[in-house]
Amino acid sequence: MANNNYLQQLNDVQRAAVTTTEGPVLVVAGPGSGKTRVLTFRIAHLIEQGVAPWEILALTFTNKAAREMKERIGKVVGERANKVWAGTFHSIFARILRVEADKIGYPPNFTIYDTDDTKSVISSIIKEMNLSKDTYNVNAIRSRISSAKSNLITPKLYEKDEELRQQDRMAKRPHIYAIYQ
Repeated sequence: MANNNYLQQLNDVQRAAVTTTEGPVLVVAGPGSGKTRVLTFRIAHLIEQGVAPWEILALTFTNKAAREMKERIGKVVGERANKVWAGTFHSIFARILRVEADKIGYPPNFTIYDTDDTKSVISSIIKEMNLSKDTYNVNAIRSRISSAKSNLITPKLYEKDEELRQQDRMAKRPHIYAIYQ
């Protein structure tokens, strides 16, 4: 059953933001003014009003904030808080990509690399290919692969594009995209 005690912890403006269930609500306030409380109570209120928790998306910038938000929601609605899509931009979109991975040709257990990871992999490939680290620039190769991916050029398409391959030869960039992928 609904636990409306949380509404008593809010001032009139906060309560209006929490209990508005149709359309967006913009919450603008200074530090320490209760923005996170308003957002978490609004999510709890939506759940109490019958909105399915898995239909609610709450994005934050840090894992700590996401955990805190879920904990606060859980204090009001219990276990249902675990079904809310709450997390950082990166974690939520990685989760969506994993669910939909097959639609873009990836396995659901794909790995996301940061800049240092990609440089390390490229360095390893250069070493495996017995190429000189002095001649073949890791950053240039990384940039080229990133550009190809941004333009939705798969390793197979890249292999077939003679112009791209010629540019790589002229710039002393070995074609390692397929190996990297």
